[in-house]
Amino acid sequence: MKNVRIGIALSLFAALAVGCKKKPGAAGSASGSGAASGATAAAPAAAVPTPDEPDEPDEGAEGRKVNAYIECSNRFAQRAHQAADRYAEWVDLKKGPTASGPVLGTYTLVGDLDRECRKKLADAKAQPPAMPELEQAGDRFVTALGALEPLLVDASDYYSGGVYKTDAMKHGQELHPTLVAAFSEFKAADEVIDAQLDAFEDKSLAAAMAAREKSDGRTMPFLTLQIIVTGKKVMRLAAAGGDAAHVDAAALAPAVDALTAAITELQTYGHANKVGDATASIFVSSTAPAFAKQAQALLHHAKEKAPFESGDKMLIENGNPEMVTGTPQAVIKAYNDVIEASNQM
Repeated sequence: MKNVRIGIALSLFAALAVGCKKKPGAAGSASGSGAASGATAAAPAAAVPTPDEPDEPDEGAEGRKVNAYIECSNRFAQRAHQAADRYAEWVDLKKGPTASGPVLGTYTLVGDLDRECRKKLADAKAQPPAMPELEQAGDRFVTALGALEPLLVDASDYYSGGVYKTDAMKHGQELHPTLVAAFSEFKAADEVIDAQLDAFEDKSLAAAMAAREKSDGRTMPFLTLQIIVTGKKVMRLAAAGGDAAHVDAAALAPAVDALTAAITELQTYGHANKVGDATASIFVSSTAPAFAKQAQALLHHAKEKAPFESGDKMLIENGNPEMVTGTPQAVIKAYNDVIEASNQM
């Protein structure tokens, strides 16, 4: 599962704001309370430098540039990961596809790769400031998606159309090594751009929280950011574990405590104050608490080595772990729900 990143929203973070990127398994962009999805705002006017004073970096421009990369990643990365996972569900990646069991095919990308990634990132790359490492990561990411996209269309048509029945899986075997190589390159490219965006996101969220607390106190915008920041630590530990049995319970326990405290503070504030529209109310009463519930359940399974019920085990084995309370995938989905809900507030 892939985590969602919040899209840059200068109205939320004043001069600098970052959105959060989804973790594999969910897609979309989000902006915290007071920031609409895709929101933009004028960057602060730069002071005219004196002869002895170097130009200050335009943090607003940096944020807007990074946002283009976040939007591209959020739009396509999850679906590409899902396609790879779907293919691996029924294909022995070392031997290639056969028709001896269920033939599940794979997924195609959803969206306009040219408009929503290639052009978007080309436009962003042309704007200051220069960010060579991120730009190179973006170029590799788009190239990998571009190579993968037609292969997924080919595979989807071949399997969903039942063509494999007419040629004894000949084309499937021919396509297999190229498709696996494309999946591998996409995952490598995604890992590189993810690291770049992750570092920027952490820096920006910390700055945003400090700025919000200073300007508005511990009100809805700050409390929403606090849940995202504490929740991201939980999400990272969940993702690193892969399954509940391998999650680091000792590291997860304080992270879950911090998240639970942040959500409790938000609920206390929400009960005493008007928090906004229906979306904000649902966020306070349902979306955020559901995230805490999933995190606490994961901690229980990780710490106590508690087994899942037989029905839950079946869902996990059938490739639907996000539907089972207390799995890392369910935690990541709940985190993504928080990000997506905050985007709409």
